[in-house]
Amino acid sequence: MKNKTHYCNLKVTPYVYHYLLRNYGVTCKLPDAVSFSKDPVLRRIITSMIKAPSNRYNKRQLGYKFTKRTCQVSIVVPEATHSGWLLTDTDASDLALILERRCHAIMIAYINMHLIFASTLKECILDFQKKFGFSEDVWSYDTIRRIYNRDNTFDRYNVKNFIFREFNKIYTVQMRRAGLLYQQLNDIENETL
Repeated sequence: MKNKTHYCNLKVTPYVYHYLLRNYGVTCKLPDAVSFSKDPVLRRIITSMIKAPSNRYNKRQLGYKFTKRTCQVSIVVPEATHSGWLLTDTDASDLALILERRCHAIMIAYINMHLIFASTLKECILDFQKKFGFSEDVWSYDTIRRIYNRDNTFDRYNVKNFIFREFNKIYTVQMRRAGLLYQQLNDIENETL
């Protein structure tokens, strides 16, 4: 018997909404439907949330209750019938936080790798917005900069020096193989590396 697809509402921030539609969007009757069927990690998370729902913080005012964007998350879990195919408020808030952290990790990793070779943080952030389609009203430059400065633990000069040392090793080995470097000069190069 084929499992029937049900949808539950998930309130998220605008940039998470954009990320979900761009990466997990499905074509169906609902314009803002997403499916985690191709992502095993998110599929396991949502399955565990439905199998063992948490009501711990349902009475508190959770921050994600007041966001304007709502995605329809598809659920194809046979065990979800006991919960009415719904996520509790606590689980929905936890899932939205997990997705937000994933967006932050993607943003920080992208900016860090481009910051090694680019000259300024502004250029990297603007390139990130352009590459992933985040306009100013979805995920603004100031917000990205604040998140990056708060959560960043990356030393770009350390990584840049490591990359240049590795390039120098490759260059030295290739020059020695080509017979352009003598062994004595090669030993001097290895000492400096």
